[in-house]
Amino acid sequence: MKNIIIIIAVTLFVSCINDSGTTIINDSGVTEEQEAIFERNVNAFKNGIVKGFKEENIDISMDMFADSLKWNNPEAILGGESKSYQDLKGVLTFYMENFDDITFKDDVYFGGSLYSSNEPSDSPDAVRVFGNWNTVHTESQAKIEHKWMAILWFNEDGKAYQFSDFFDVSGLALQIEGTYKR
Repeated sequence: MKNIIIIIAVTLFVSCINDSGTTIINDSGVTEEQEAIFERNVNAFKNGIVKGFKEENIDISMDMFADSLKWNNPEAILGGESKSYQDLKGVLTFYMENFDDITFKDDVYFGGSLYSSNEPSDSPDAVRVFGNWNTVHTESQAKIEHKWMAILWFNEDGKAYQFSDFFDVSGLALQIEGTYKR
């Protein structure tokens, strides 16, 4: 009996892993069409910003975003103004010029919301991303790791038209200085 429970648990876990080995979790009851849109949007993120960082190619990173992008970076979330496509391009270029070996690990993606303070949604157009960015600061050679989360809203063309990301900016600076304590 114990072995049967273990086999069932492993089967359920493995069924949540897609072909690339990344965990994808969705609310139950989604249609095949919603699942396909969600997968398209997750792949846009992976083949956009993640691949662009890995190859240090700003054009690849920016290809996933609509020209009309409204970006809420950590500063905007704390009361600053929303930023534009060009603002994001400038920041991503800065990271590519000042950091090496940028990778995104432990990534998990959620679509829709079963529970929400707003009306619950099963829309695959909003994707929540959680993971860890790992890199090396070029000048100091400090190894950097920081937790990151984002919410991206995609249009029917598969381009992100709204993007909010959250991370501890001060923790990033402290890791570069070598004063960050885990």
